[in-house]
Amino acid sequence: MDVLKERLENAERKINRLLKIENILEVAKEIRVAYRSIQPKLRSEFITYLERIVQQELDELTGYENTLWNVRIDEKYTPFIESNGQERDVSNLSGGERTFLAFAYRLGIGQLIMQSRFGQGLSMLILDEPTESLGSEDGSIERLAEAISRLKTVEQVIAVTHSEAFAERADHVIRLEKEDNVSKVFIER
Repeated sequence: MDVLKERLENAERKINRLLKIENILEVAKEIRVAYRSIQPKLRSEFITYLERIVQQELDELTGYENTLWNVRIDEKYTPFIESNGQERDVSNLSGGERTFLAFAYRLGIGQLIMQSRFGQGLSMLILDEPTESLGSEDGSIERLAEAISRLKTVEQVIAVTHSEAFAERADHVIRLEKEDNVSKVFIER
């Protein structure tokens, strides 16, 4: 009799636990339905906020000289430039314009991630060959270096580059050279 009583109590505990789990699942289902109902609005607000941050970064990078550029980001997070009342797809931008927009977009995404995760913006930015698609003949390397030096939203920028024109704009230059399979480090300034 005691064994049956114990088994019955154990079964009742399992039933109570199952009922609690079913209640939790029902609440989770209601939360999911509620979230799905507001998800389009949240996404729209997020995209609007991303547009604002990317626009600020682009304005800062271009020195506010291209205020005719307005960034628009669609629901698939694809950036577009609106200028003179016309929307321009990224594929219709020049290489330099594309570089500036891509840089502003990445900075904007980085700022959003850092703000949402840590409550502060980017403190450091590491760039690997940022001038790769730019040419020195049109001055785009110098414009990018100038734009990066104007960034107020990032405390420290570290860039790895082969571009002498880009390196000339840096406050500090550390040069690496390889001689006889040995890397040598030179601190220039």
